[in-house]
Amino acid sequence: INTNIGLGQKSTNIWLQPEFGYPFDVYQGKITWVAANNQTITATGRPGVDVQAISGAILTDSLLNMRVRSQAFASCLYDNEPGCELVIQIWVTRTGLVKFCVFVVFVIHWFVTIALFLLTGESLLLNRHNILESTDIFAVCFSALFALPSVRSLLPGVPGYGCVLDMLGILPNMIIITLCTVFFAISRLRHRYRHAAAEAAAAKDE
Repeated sequence: INTNIGLGQKSTNIWLQPEFGYPFDVYQGKITWVAANNQTITATGRPGVDVQAISGAILTDSLLNMRVRSQAFASCLYDNEPGCELVIQIWVTRTGLVKFCVFVVFVIHWFVTIALFLLTGESLLLNRHNILESTDIFAVCFSALFALPSVRSLLPGVPGYGCVLDMLGILPNMIIITLCTVFFAISRLRHRYRHAAAEAAAAKDE
């Protein structure tokens, strides 16, 4: 039997909301099976007829990088239930490997961001001429602006921009690295201007 079960939000917790709480988001769905029999309804006063719990049935599907769990409830087994039906509750979560990959990428992004921030701060505040004269740091900062979003797009099942992961990771990372790139470029241009002015003054004195 093929069924089409719609999956929706399970909790109002932002970490569990579909896509917004990636990779900790949880989807849930429900399907209800009812077998009606007029004779049974007349005899027992309960809608449905002897719907039992799942026994020997196999629930299968194909979801990449997702973990599917299910729980069945047969109300026919309880006399205090008004109806007789079989309810199958389904929960879909990300696998542990997906969560691990997201965590590793999140930590690496912040390591790169902090390293570039410290290098930029050292070159600006401590006036490190060897850093300012080199083009390597500027190239690394500029490359990081394109590398970080590219790495994010490789995460399995990653949603569009705007999830909690972006608010805590990629967006502040990009803002900090952009500011570092701009400040480093300005400082480098000023350093070149001062160096050229000093050389011109020395040549004029000679």
